Formats: sequence, C-alpha cells, structure tokens
Amino acid sequence: MNVKLIQEIVNAKREFFLAGNTRDINTRLKWIKKIRDNLVQYKNDFYDAFKADFNKPAYEVASTELGQVIKECDFLIKNGKELIKPERVKTGFINRKSKGVIYKEPYGVVLVVSPWNYPLNLSLIPTIGAVFCGNCILLKLSSKTTNVNKVIERVIADLPKEVVSTIYQDRNDGFSLFDVKYDFIFFTGSKETGKVVMAKASRFLTPVTLELGGKSPVIIDEDADIKLAAKRVVWGKFLNAGQTCIAPDYVLVKKEIKDKFVEECSKWIKKFYIKKGQVTNDFPFVIDERTADKLISKIDEDKILNKHFKFGRLISPILVEANFNDKIMQEEIFGPILPIIAFDSLNEVIKILQNFDKPLALYYFGKNKEKAKKVIISLSFGGGCVNNTIMHFTVDRFPFGGVGASGIGQYHGIYTIETFTHRKSVLFQNKAELKVKFPPYTSFKRIITEFFLKIF
Repeated sequence: MNVKLIQEIVNAKREFFLAGNTRDINTRLKWIKKIRDNLVQYKNDFYDAFKADFNKPAYEVASTELGQVIKECDFLIKNGKELIKPERVKTGFINRKSKGVIYKEPYGVVLVVSPWNYPLNLSLIPTIGAVFCGNCILLKLSSKTTNVNKVIERVIADLPKEVVSTIYQDRNDGFSLFDVKYDFIFFTGSKETGKVVMAKASRFLTPVTLELGGKSPVIIDEDADIKLAAKRVVWGKFLNAGQTCIAPDYVLVKKEIKDKFVEECSKWIKKFYIKKGQVTNDFPFVIDERTADKLISKIDEDKILNKHFKFGRLISPILVEANFNDKIMQEEIFGPILPIIAFDSLNEVIKILQNFDKPLALYYFGKNKEKAKKVIISLSFGGGCVNNTIMHFTVDRFPFGGVGASGIGQYHGIYTIETFTHRKSVLFQNKAELKVKFPPYTSFKRIITEFFLKIF
C-alpha cells in the first residue's frame, strides 16, 4: 500500500477525531461492549481460524487470546469511566484559591502494529484501550495470520471505520507505513524492527510504545523444587510452540542439579506433548516452514538432549545443552527449542546477565527468599515470576512492558489508559494572587519567597 493511500486513511480519521465524534465516553463504552459481544459471538470462528493458521488448540485460544481480550474489555467497562475522569489536584499556597485539574485527553490518530504470534491478543488489547480513550485507530495486522484476521475484522466491523480499520503490508512495501504522521504509535514486534519504527517516528516527534522481546532467562537455583520447576518451565516455554515474547528463552541451572532437571523436563514433555511416540495433534505449528528450517539450523544435533520430530512446520519440543557462544544463544529463539546452561554460582549468573540486554521477562526458581530478592534487585527486566513462568502477564493490576532493549512503555488495565491518553494540566485562577511575584523584586520579597519555598 502506497504512502498516499495511507495518508488519505489517516486524514479521514483525523478529521473524524477533530470533529469531536469520539468525545462522548458513553459512546466509547458502547463500542467496547460491542467488541466484547462480538468476541463471544465469533468464538467458534476464532477456534477454527487459529487451528487453520497455527494448529492451535481451542483451550490455548480461549486462555491466551480470547479470555485475555475479554478480560481487558471487562476492566474498561467496569472501571474505565472512573479512571478517565479529570483529576483535581492541590495547587499549593503560591496558587491559593485556584483549582488544578489534570485532563486525560486522547492523542488523536493511533497506529497499532500487531505481530503474528498472538494475533488476537496483541492486536485487540491495545486497540480497545485506544478506542476507549477516544482515539481513532489504524490497526496493522500481520499478513501471516489470514484466517484469524478475517474474524478480527468481523469483530470490529460494527464500529465506524474512522474509529478503527485494518491495514496490511507485505515485504515489498518496506516501512512505508511509518512515513505518515500519526499522533501515537503502538508497536509490538522484534527489536530490530522496533529500532526502525522509533527512527521513523522521530521524524515527526511521534510518541511511541514499543513492546519488543529478547532472550528471557530462567534461573534454577540449587534449592529449587526441581519437579515443579521443570513442569512450569516446560509449560511456559512450549506454550504456542515457544512463539511467545515472554517465553523462557533459555535455562540457567545449578550444575549439581542439571541432569535431574533435564530428566524432569523430558518427563513433562512426554506427558504434555507426546502420545504413542508422536507429537499430539494439538501442538501448535511454527509460523512457516522457512522459520522452522531456520530454527533447526541453529542447533547442533550432538547437543540435543531428547528425542524430537520435525515435519514441515511442526517441531516437537527440543532440549539442547548449550553455552553462551552457541548459535542458538545469539538472538531470541521464538520456537520450541530450550537451551540449558549449567552454572557454578548465582553471583556468576547475575554478573553475566547484568552485561546482557535487559529482557522482557525473567524467572527465578528457588526456596530462599533472600536469594530471590537479590536476583530481583540486581537485574533489570520487564516483569517476571518467582517459582513460575508466564503468569505475571495474567495479573490485571500489573503493567506489562519491557525496559531498554525489550521495550518502551507499558499497558494493561489502568496502564492502558495511561498509555493512550495525554495528561493535560490546567490551572483555573481567580482574582486572588500573590503580589510578591511581580516586580520590583525587593530584598523583602526575596526573603518572603525564600521562606515559602523553604530555601533555608
């Protein structure tokens, strides 16, 4: 799609926005309720679409896609009206008898760019947040999930196209989508593309939220419950065939318990995903064969620790013995391969991770609360769990987002409202005011000012 056509779409949305068509909070709530109703109405269509695009089981669709979006709708329907109201704030003695108000105003036209790995969750959660806040949205969907996209478009079809509409771009279009001025950009994707988005946005000084990723580590300490740790790591890693931005990317395990941990991981893989010597029918596919081949090319056969299968886009869970120099450790894996690295001391691990890019997630397994606290304080990461994986994403009151190379900005719940609104401060002043602020500036006025501003 050429820049001129994109600009026309954005202009129509901006005109609609500036005309005040999104100002009424009750209208916006109706739009969110309609989206929620449609999500339920088309749930079976989503199950079929995810099966066609990913071979993803209905349970995973319900729990990681549909359920999460509906939960966000419910939060906004229940709490949003109160949270978006103007806030009264104290203005201090120097502005006595005045009124301070913070207005939460929408930005205008928002570009939401969603990835292919969770095409419903990661497209509609930011979209409904932006709609609720009064913005108009251009939603860029991934061309890799054609069946899911069709159902998403039916879900939003009852809203005016000026409020939300979809767009696609293929590889030949490059980054022309970002050569248009938006009022805000919300991007979910890779770190490398995120750099391009940020550079393009800088041309117009457009604010951005970047939800990226990175290599999210798991630390298995010597006092961890090995069976439980293996169970939760295997589940978190191989959810959606490892194509999850907060999936455990690799495991750092205390040397003394490494063999036992690998053994337990192998047991849980067999229990969860293998039936009669084959991968179960509902284990998700890798997004395409090219990606599947690339994943396999990054591992050494002699380092694989369990029996595995590959048939086209289907790769069964693979455990790999690794070190930091291996090919598989050079970038985020985003597939069903779990490297396992042994370590000697926790201090050594902390020192190593402090020199890496800050990950989107980090997971620690161990019974010692002081050691867990040390990891949390010593290392910077977007969010994570102690003695679990993934589940911090499901907490309504948690902000979700990265830090440094893993992202800029946060969303979910109240943080979605903070992301898609500008906090505009306005002081309402009556006739009363401090005469001391006006010239001439005498020594007496300076002394009075020092007293009230506590310059002593």
